[in-house]
Amino acid sequence: MSDEATDRLRIEDLAKRYAHGIDARDWAAVDSCFSPAAQVRGTTFSGPYPEYIASLRGAVESFRTTMHFFGNQLAEVSGDKGRLTTYGIAFHLGNADGGDFVIGVRYLDDVARGEDGWLIQERVVEGIWRRPLGDEIQDLTGR
Repeated sequence: MSDEATDRLRIEDLAKRYAHGIDARDWAAVDSCFSPAAQVRGTTFSGPYPEYIASLRGAVESFRTTMHFFGNQLAEVSGDKGRLTTYGIAFHLGNADGGDFVIGVRYLDDVARGEDGWLIQERVVEGIWRRPLGDEIQDLTGR
C-alpha cells in the first residue's frame, strides 16, 4: 500500500475513533482525535476544542445512549496536511426530557500530521436533517 493510501486510511480512522469514543463516552479517545488547539464549529456550539468538547459532552451525556453510523468518506492528502469529509447518521436516545432524535450530518475536517500522528485541526459540523423520534424506543443495551 502506498504512503498516500496509508495516510488516507489513518485520516479516515480519526472520524471512526471519534464516533466510537462519543458512543462509548470515552472522552480520552475523543480527545486523541483533535489537536488541543483545534477549532470546531458545531451545530449547537462553536469555539476552541476544549470549550466545544465540554459543551458537547454535557449534551451527549443527557442521552442514555447514542449511536453514530458513518458512511461515505473522502480523504485528501497533501504532504502533512489533509481534508476529510464524512457523512453520518447519529441517533440520540433516552433523553429524560423526551428529546430523542436522529440527525444526518456532514463532518468537514482539516487535519495535519504531527508527532502524535494525524489530528483534526479544524472541524465544521453541518447538520443536513434532523428528525424527532417518538416514545416507542426499546433499549437493547440493558443500561
